[in-house]
Amino acid sequence: MSTAARRLIVTRREVLAALVFGALALTEIALSPVLSGSLRFNALCVVAMAAPLAFVRLAPLSTAAASLTAATAQAAALTPVSDLLAYLVLLALIACGTAVWARSATAAAAGLALCLTQPVIAVVLLNGDPWGDLLFWLPFALSCWLVGSVVRVRASAAAERASERLAQAERERLAAETERARVARELHDVVAHAVTLATIQAQVAREALPAGADDSFAALQALERTCRAALEDLRRMLGVLRATDATREPRPGLDDLEALAERARGTGRDVAVHIDPAALVGIAGGAALTVHRIVQEGVTNALRHAPGAPIEIAVGRQGHELVVQVHNGPAASGGGGPVAASAGTGLAGMRERVGLWDGRLDTGPSPDGGWTLIARLRAGDVVTS
Repeated sequence: MSTAARRLIVTRREVLAALVFGALALTEIALSPVLSGSLRFNALCVVAMAAPLAFVRLAPLSTAAASLTAATAQAAALTPVSDLLAYLVLLALIACGTAVWARSATAAAAGLALCLTQPVIAVVLLNGDPWGDLLFWLPFALSCWLVGSVVRVRASAAAERASERLAQAERERLAAETERARVARELHDVVAHAVTLATIQAQVAREALPAGADDSFAALQALERTCRAALEDLRRMLGVLRATDATREPRPGLDDLEALAERARGTGRDVAVHIDPAALVGIAGGAALTVHRIVQEGVTNALRHAPGAPIEIAVGRQGHELVVQVHNGPAASGGGGPVAASAGTGLAGMRERVGLWDGRLDTGPSPDGGWTLIARLRAGDVVTS
């Protein structure tokens, strides 16, 4: 919302100030021993003084003129304002309000002039109080105006600091985008080149196999497919690093889990996928990406550390949590299970991803001698509808 629009708002604070002042002034008028004139007309003057206070932010000078005019009218025909505590409060509110909300220094000075002139008219000329009483009223009005000026200066300084923080945050965001683009270029130069070479070498080796080497042919073919898929995924992520939110390519999600499992089956593994469609209605895109990466890392660990073991992937809902589970049986060759959560960066990265959704990640050996990874994400955060 723009500054101009904010100035048009009558806030609860101003309305509350007007109501509290009006209630106090009406109570004082009703109980005052110096009441002069009709109680009804005195009450009308109080309402005329209090109502404009709700608009002091919108029109400070008009508010000052309206409220002080009502106070002057009361002093001229009804109860002397100098005998009322409410007049003291009114003068303080008007002086502070004009200093804080005036549009310019000229307007603030005009508000001060009104606050200094009105006591001369209402207290001395109309009420007949001695001129010496102005030694109280004028310094009082000036002090309240100075307090409002200090508040205005401090608020302006705070606004400038906030603006500078926003500008600094924008500069840091641009610097981060520049750094991301640089990292993307370096990743492309180093990692993409290496994966491309591995793909080509696997293809050359597959074509150079003698006839009858079916097992080796299938293994090299699976390696080639895996390298090509990794290269595509790498290029997609590099695009995420380079692009803005509006231009990023679609990120992998739940629909890609079967393809991920199929690539794992290409290595000769038995991979089962169980996804509860009803539990995933309305899942956020970021949560779907998190689920995909968790499954990807879990499958990668199983392929690496449990040779020949079957793998089971399950995604569903338990209460208010979205649950992702990757389980592998014991290694067919008797090798060790996956590394502990503290080793390497894969599981640590998964914990960071899960933490973004206020969830938790549990890993450990399973009763059948294999390994189980379970991630729980808060359903209230991951579901958008």
